[in-house]
Amino acid sequence: MGSTVNAPEYHGKKVAITGAAGAYGRDLAAAFHRCGANLLLSDDQASCASTLPHGSWRYLRADLRTAAGTDALADWLLADGVPDVLVNNAGLFPFVDLLATPLDCFDAILGVNLRAPFRLMQRVGAAMAQRGAGAICNISSGAASVVRENGAVYGASKAALEQLTRAFAVRLVFCPGNISTK
Repeated sequence: MGSTVNAPEYHGKKVAITGAAGAYGRDLAAAFHRCGANLLLSDDQASCASTLPHGSWRYLRADLRTAAGTDALADWLLADGVPDVLVNNAGLFPFVDLLATPLDCFDAILGVNLRAPFRLMQRVGAAMAQRGAGAICNISSGAASVVRENGAVYGASKAALEQLTRAFAVRLVFCPGNISTK
């Protein structure tokens, strides 16, 4: 992963990564850390950056299954200025039978995989657009275009995320007028 991140481009930049305790999140954090980025990390786990040197990152435990948890994260990310990069990496992927998926599981998957990135793009993306610079990376999956009976809700959430990503790109990049970060 380190070879895909351009070190000078990210040195001193604020990079926010959700889902930082997972395998992809840890790898992303390590790659951006090697480039000298100032990391703003979040996850619902108690610790997510124990392998990084102290002082190179800040961490907020955030429950993205809830709107309140997502808004608290957005407030925290924007408290000291606008991040330069937002990586919406957090994801829930319980592979459960489509006909047996409980509604609370359905809601949790959509909360983390779709509503949280949506809200973070509304708030952080809008702040980036107002500033005139920033980058958002939403982590999707091949499951967005492949039907699996035991991962249908996860796949649907990622397909919807891809569509929202395109819509936010158009809105924030090509039609940035009248933007609010609330």
